[in-house]
Amino acid sequence: MVRCFKTTSYSRLDPATQQLAREKLGGIAPFPEMKCFTLLASVGEEAAWNHVERSHRYRVIPMVSADFVKQFPMFSQLLHQFGASTAFDVIPGGEWLVDLEEKTYNVFYVPEAVGSPYVPVQEGFVGKYGIKSVLCFG
Repeated sequence: MVRCFKTTSYSRLDPATQQLAREKLGGIAPFPEMKCFTLLASVGEEAAWNHVERSHRYRVIPMVSADFVKQFPMFSQLLHQFGASTAFDVIPGGEWLVDLEEKTYNVFYVPEAVGSPYVPVQEGFVGKYGIKSVLCFG
């Protein structure tokens, strides 16, 4: 499976994606410059994986706070490994990456997906499809 994400401000999302982001936030009010991971493309073994609009969980992930992002362990760890600041937790317009000179490659790698707390849906995804490792870059 391959998924491609883009970081987009909430105000730049289309209305349907904004609505999905609001649903995920529950009672938390979104702000215009709130960053969101947005799913641009997806391809994989299952037919549904080949349609972005069928992805409810990953189509948009609002990054309203560090605690909220922890609900998505892979993304939380990805941000940590990329050296991303949690400044968005307090300062919506803050820079994400810290010490850019040392973070030029932005690679996130989980060598053993089986049993990793950073790769969710162990039984229904990792085990079922024989996922061995995870590689993300950005």
